[in-house]
Amino acid sequence: METIVLNDNNLLDKDIDIFETKSRAIISVNNKILVCDYNDVCILPGGKIENGEDEVTGLRRELKEEIGIDYTNKELKPLFKLIYYQSNYPTRDGKIKNRCIKTSYYITKYKGIDLNNINRSEEELKSNFELKLMSIDELYDRMNLKNNNPRNKFFNKEMHTLLKKYENKRP
Repeated sequence: METIVLNDNNLLDKDIDIFETKSRAIISVNNKILVCDYNDVCILPGGKIENGEDEVTGLRRELKEEIGIDYTNKELKPLFKLIYYQSNYPTRDGKIKNRCIKTSYYITKYKGIDLNNINRSEEELKSNFELKLMSIDELYDRMNLKNNNPRNKFFNKEMHTLLKKYENKRP
């Protein structure tokens, strides 16, 4: 899998306070992508990899929790891995940390949403977590809107990188 590194501030691993590994899916249908509207930003379904999980197993678990649908390993096609060094990242608890996120992105086809099988976290429930199908143009428009989430600039940079890569490799 190709790796892209974003590190505008030339941070070193010794400068990092938080290391996280995530997997996310670009789930598409009819030129639209399934996104999670979460805390005033749009992100892709997926999330943190738990201890003992590989990237695909963690992504399958996250998709089941967030959209209620099972995907097989074969249905999840690797796109790229993003290693994103983030200087002065505002955490949810109000602290400022240097963070490194390693996110593996996969592409798959939309198979629907099963609201009866969704298992959202307490944070997702409190944050008006909502699933939406959006065109790439709608996503770009959404990223240009101002919002109150201090982490938005980090999410937008990641989404811009992702969309550029996806547009070149769209199935």
